[in-house]
Amino acid sequence: MPRRKLPTALHEASGAYEKNPKRRNSSEPIPDEGVPECPPHLVGEERVMWHELMTRLDNMGIVTPSDFVAYEVFCTAYATWRTARDRCNQLGDAIPTPVYDKAGKKIGVELKRNPYYTVKRDMQLQLKMFSAEFGLTASSRASVVVSNKSAEKRNPFSILEWDHSA
Repeated sequence: MPRRKLPTALHEASGAYEKNPKRRNSSEPIPDEGVPECPPHLVGEERVMWHELMTRLDNMGIVTPSDFVAYEVFCTAYATWRTARDRCNQLGDAIPTPVYDKAGKKIGVELKRNPYYTVKRDMQLQLKMFSAEFGLTASSRASVVVSNKSAEKRNPFSILEWDHSA
């Protein structure tokens, strides 16, 4: 699998364009700024997670309305994971299933994997992937680059001017 392309901002920060300015992607789209509204069809845990996610991403300076579908999928996966986790906690990761002979008489019980366990595992993988994509893990935050506007928005002292000559 080939390496994923890095955003222009990351190349700029590393100085890659100083060495080879022709590599600059001048057609890279610039997303709108702002926090997207919560879609009305998100309910319960999905809605709670939407507001939590938007708050965190906005504080980090990386939320954009352009990514609303990915945010929605993340919130839905989170709500599904919570439901599956709760069901696994109630029923266990394995559930007893009756075993019958050819005549239809019950001859015993065997343990089978709880279907909610598979859903829980799948949603954990999806959440891990999206968390890395959004910079919500420690290692992924190291590669996130925010614009100067976003950094100034988070710094309450950026409005003060400091005169170093005095």
